[in-house]
Amino acid sequence: MTKQNESDRKGIEKLRTFMICKWREELACLEDINIENIALQIQKAGFRCLRCGSCCRSKDGDNRVFITPAEIDLISETYDMDLEDIALPCIDDILSNSDNQQELQSFIDTEGNLHPTGWMLLRGDNGNCKFISDAGPSNKCRIYNSRPSLCSTYPFHMENMDLEICECPGLGMDIEWKECMDIARKLIQRYISELKDFILTYEKYEYFSSSSKGYDIYLGRLNKGENVCIVHDSRGIRKGLLISKCGDLKFIRSM
Repeated sequence: MTKQNESDRKGIEKLRTFMICKWREELACLEDINIENIALQIQKAGFRCLRCGSCCRSKDGDNRVFITPAEIDLISETYDMDLEDIALPCIDDILSNSDNQQELQSFIDTEGNLHPTGWMLLRGDNGNCKFISDAGPSNKCRIYNSRPSLCSTYPFHMENMDLEICECPGLGMDIEWKECMDIARKLIQRYISELKDFILTYEKYEYFSSSSKGYDIYLGRLNKGENVCIVHDSRGIRKGLLISKCGDLKFIRSM
């Protein structure tokens, strides 16, 4: 291991320890959170889902849906689907730095394998969620009954113990108190699940060394339309091929 890689490893370990402590503190604080206060904020904002599908489509902004292994399992069991038909490794932020060799190289090991963390729902070559109907005005979700908690609680989410609200055409609509409480409870359940998933992911994270040689191997594979991808999540690592075909990316698990 080079001095640079050793320095990187120590930096990652320091960050990992800090984040795990932070998330555990948040989990402890959630035991005393006032759900009615969250519900009051939701009622003040007002909301009704218009079934417009704008949150599922790329033309209205960032439509990425981050998903946990447990949520992938639920979709798989409900709809008899494999991982590669449900999710893709979270590589958007990594590939957005493709022009910055030093930044991109930090996600590539000495054997040229790409190391993303976590998963997101599949999207088509048009950027829209793979599971929303593009035929007609129905905007029907094909996995609605087992959709991720991010979808079922949108446009709301919790961050640093506070309610955050994303842009949505349905905001400002009248909403009954019972529904406010239902959303607030789902938000807390989602927040707890996400924090636990973050903690496990960081606890199980396996450090790797990077090098310019590995970066060159990665570029060679990229030109052929496929790359080895090692995904870090709350269950450890999953290895497979990341294949680009006709504008679509797909993760094919190999072990």
